[in-house]
Amino acid sequence: MYVFDDVDPEPTACMGKAKIPLIALANDKAIKGTFEVRKVIIIIIIIIIIIIIIIIIITIFVKTIVAIIIVIIIIIYIIIVVIIIVIIIYIIIIVVIIIVVIVIIYIIIIVVIIVVIIIYIIIIIVVIIISIIFIIVIFIIALNILNVIIFIIFIIIIIVIIIVIIHIVLIFIAINNVIFLYLLLFS
Repeated sequence: MYVFDDVDPEPTACMGKAKIPLIALANDKAIKGTFEVRKVIIIIIIIIIIIIIIIIIITIFVKTIVAIIIVIIIIIYIIIVVIIIVIIIYIIIIVVIIIVVIVIIYIIIIVVIIVVIIIYIIIIIVVIIISIIFIIVIFIIALNILNVIIFIIFIIIIIVIIIVIIHIVLIFIAINNVIFLYLLLFS
């Protein structure tokens, strides 16, 4: 029970708190005895000190948990950044390798085309030289035989053969160029 002073003008001025056994009232008896009045302020101060200690403990606990969470978040962030950097490095390496392979393939294709063109030019030159030698031989034979008609027919045949060979070579070059352009565009 709380004990109040009747003389004190302030109605909320509590003198203290006393423990009074109320079991006698249940048996219709009077309550008698000396009761110890404890000061409410001391109890309130003890309660406040206990609450402050609990708040300090909770604050330390919360700060510790928050610090641990922050450290975990920082570690996770660092791991994610490192993973992203490693992925970017791998992508750059793969792109560089692909570019190098493509450049090497294009260089090989260009070298092959140049070699093929040189071979075609050599073939054309050889065909022209052989044709000239053949014409000279036929001319000598025609002069010896004195058959101008046969000589003219041989010259026409040789010219047609040379034209056909040149056209075949040019068609072969065109086909290779088409293949090269196809490889260049669709590879």
